[in-house]
Amino acid sequence: MSEIPADANSKTSRLWWLKLAVSLGIISVIVWKVDLRSFANTLLSARPIWILATVVTFILDQAVTAWVWQKMLAAKGINAPFMAITRVMWISNFLGVVTPSSMGADVVKVVALGRYMKNTAEALSSLALFRIAGYAILFLMAAVSTFIFPERIPDSPMIGAITLSLAAGAGLAIFGMVFSRWAVRFSGLILRGAGLGGVQDRIEQLYSSFISYAAMPRVIAMVALGGVALQILRVGYVFLLSLAMGFSVDPAVFFVFVPVMAAIMLIPVTVFGIGLREGSYIFLFGYVGLSPAQALGMSALSFALDVAYSLAGGLVYLKEDRPKEPLQSK
Repeated sequence: MSEIPADANSKTSRLWWLKLAVSLGIISVIVWKVDLRSFANTLLSARPIWILATVVTFILDQAVTAWVWQKMLAAKGINAPFMAITRVMWISNFLGVVTPSSMGADVVKVVALGRYMKNTAEALSSLALFRIAGYAILFLMAAVSTFIFPERIPDSPMIGAITLSLAAGAGLAIFGMVFSRWAVRFSGLILRGAGLGGVQDRIEQLYSSFISYAAMPRVIAMVALGGVALQILRVGYVFLLSLAMGFSVDPAVFFVFVPVMAAIMLIPVTVFGIGLREGSYIFLFGYVGLSPAQALGMSALSFALDVAYSLAGGLVYLKEDRPKEPLQSK
């Protein structure tokens, strides 16, 4: 019995080391290609007032996510306090970093908030819905931006192809959410036939919790509005990074570049996205005239701020009082 967890841990560890090797490989190539003196000068020229503005934007990002999540749970009769959810958001930033081999930030959110409830199905379904809706909105935002501001977006076949692919992916995600019942039935035929009925029971429990939001149009509207606000904040965050570095970049391009970078960062081949983040900044912002050193400076500032947010989450974690009893539904 003990061999299975050991094998799983060994596989996870090997995968983490492989991702680390990929991250180091990409960073090595970037360092080799970039003018490090220019990169250092770019970082040293960062403007504190705009850095402070990015911090405020991040705090608003966390607050919007916590508020929408709280309202989604309240619609199910689960009274999770706003401040408790906010603490979970900050703590997950920390634990998602210090436990890279086994848990991501979203998993930490679900497990942590699940302590306030009888099970984690509601926490997982609500977060999954908000996350899927957020990415769909972000990718559709990129497509709309290329239509509204065609003369302000880099005229590149590559950018156009990526944006079209993201919009198509968003459409498929929405389609999958609407017709997910058939996917659950299909998985039941396979899993129960393979003697994995327990796994299928969990999938059906999650699906039941997830699809129940379809009968709550006000909640769906709130998720959509919250998702739009959240994605605008995230676009604004990167725009403020460019202002902090003293760059003059057309704001319209961020509505395309940020979704593309988000999609690239979803590729699970590196540790914390290190390497992919830097490469995507250099690749995309090269289209608007930034040098590799300048784009890398923006990326490095973003990474440094991410580390600072994670450390702040660690302070919240140290002071956190763990709930002893789960919250009851109404």
